[in-house]
Amino acid sequence: MIQLSILKITEYGPWTLTLGSDREHELQILQASLYKEVQKLFSEKNCIVFLNRADEFFVVSNGLELEDHIQIQKTLEKLFDIRLTISIGYGESPFEANLKAYEGKKIKLY
Repeated sequence: MIQLSILKITEYGPWTLTLGSDREHELQILQASLYKEVQKLFSEKNCIVFLNRADEFFVVSNGLELEDHIQIQKTLEKLFDIRLTISIGYGESPFEANLKAYEGKKIKLY
């Protein structure tokens, strides 16, 4: 069984506008810092993170409990003053786990 988690920055587009008109350097620094911290926190739990887009990460999160996800989410939101959503999918293959995590993004379940 494979577990895949998708982390997404909520309302990323509107949030970037709050950084002002000359924001590209700030966005690059934030994205690099966020990726580093996401990778660090999940690596400590024996998971690995892949950057999908500037506002979305895929995590191979086998064995990670819901409470671990919530704690990581809270830590990241506090460190970066952003909102994140996390959806978790399980499947017999990485593709199936991805599809289920993607479907989970559509459900507003906490």
